[in-house]
Amino acid sequence: MTVEASVLNDVFTTNNIEVWYYSPLTYKSISDSTTPSGIPKPIMIDTDFAWGSNDYNHIFTYANFTCRFSASGTSYYSQAYMANSVLTQYSKDALPNALKCNVPDNILAGSYTLDISINGADFFGGFAFSVTDVLDISRISPQSGPQGGSTPVKIYGTGFTSA
Repeated sequence: MTVEASVLNDVFTTNNIEVWYYSPLTYKSISDSTTPSGIPKPIMIDTDFAWGSNDYNHIFTYANFTCRFSASGTSYYSQAYMANSVLTQYSKDALPNALKCNVPDNILAGSYTLDISINGADFFGGFAFSVTDVLDISRISPQSGPQGGSTPVKIYGTGFTSA
């Protein structure tokens, strides 16, 4: 379907801007729910694309898959791409069954909700996702001990969290 507009009687544009509709996708699960900040990491999202009613070529051509990591009024976005789960048996004709999105490089440590959109506007999913501080060890003391072990060791650095 195309949309044309008119502001003067019956004189319409002829831009042939295509508008398309799709059956809702179902985002089932994510491959990982935590990552250190500042380290690009792909997240695989097990997705039911409803291929029985959705056209692959339309989805491939027009979809604007977007991942949104949001918390307390702050959101981080990254593009997502159709993919096949690594657990899927290879077939050159296999339709995608997952989305792949990278955790944004600039995301801060915290707890987020991960939502996904096919059109860049309507988001669904609601997956809990955590970003931790990067662990950085600056010093270990002492750096040696007897072969039998049992020497107490202190580790210094940043990014430690209590368990």
